[in-house]
Amino acid sequence: MCPPLACCRPKCSLQGPEEKVICDIVILQRRMPLTFRDPAAAPLRKLSVDLIKTYKHINEVYYAKKKRRHQQGQGDDSSHKKERKVYNDGYDDDNYDYIVKNGEKWMDRYEIDSLIGKGSFGQVND
Repeated sequence: MCPPLACCRPKCSLQGPEEKVICDIVILQRRMPLTFRDPAAAPLRKLSVDLIKTYKHINEVYYAKKKRRHQQGQGDDSSHKKERKVYNDGYDDDNYDYIVKNGEKWMDRYEIDSLIGKGSFGQVND
């Protein structure tokens, strides 16, 4: 068995798989740079350094557009009310969710006290 540094020379003959692994490790260590990247130049840091500033800018643009739309809407004739569409013969709202009424009974078994909230998959009732 030859010493680890000597095994990576072309003259050395490898004895087994262990010596081959040692040679591979030594070769990889020689290829590894002795200096590392400047942390300020790391890609992840460059992507996230102005993240908060970016989000604040997005919010400013969003609320400016919202305010502009609201002001334009007030300039129109406001005597016309929005026409409500009827969904499912008046049983559903504009999101196609059932309109829950307090005190309503379902299947003669469940009495609805109130609507607690709405989620991605439907409504929650008490």
